[in-house]
Amino acid sequence: MHQFQQIHQAMGAEGFTQQIVSAAPYFGSIDPLLTKLEAGYAEVELKNQKKVQNHLGTVHAIAMCNAAELVAGMVTTVSIPEKAR
Repeated sequence: MHQFQQIHQAMGAEGFTQQIVSAAPYFGSIDPLLTKLEAGYAEVELKNQKKVQNHLGTVHAIAMCNAAELVAGMVTTVSIPEKAR
């Protein structure tokens, strides 16, 4: 198990996500919640709130891209074997 998975389990989703946002503040602009983190699979929740909405009142595409970047980076990090880095 990757150390980030261990930290995610120990701190819980909210605590771990706050640590990620502290390290990469741009992600804080969407208030993400990284709910699951496993090798090959991760989930992030994004609340439909005013600061991530477009002019139609739906979640802006770039906010969704930001969430996708977060989850893709984290799942890639925990999926690559240590010796392959």
